[in-house]
Amino acid sequence: MIVFAMILTGCQEVQDNVESRNEDLQKIESEGRVGDTTLTGTIVVAGDTTYLVKLDGGRTQLDSYAYDLKEYANMQVVITGQYSGDTLFVGKLEK
Repeated sequence: MIVFAMILTGCQEVQDNVESRNEDLQKIESEGRVGDTTLTGTIVVAGDTTYLVKLDGGRTQLDSYAYDLKEYANMQVVITGQYSGDTLFVGKLEK
């Protein structure tokens, strides 16, 4: 009986983890974080971190292997890239 209860508890934990991951994926998809994302705003550098301050006032952390984003500080740009976590990796940048 104890073994059966332990198995049920383990199954419930797995189910809870699956549901949590599904909710995370739905949130990411609803925020447009799958595939290429295009945003418009002003690049702001704060220490070692670069952000895009979007037209709606929100901000997104940026990184790029293709561009030195600090060269575009305080410029309004259109960027296209892909998210990794909460960071948008810029693959294309237009002034």
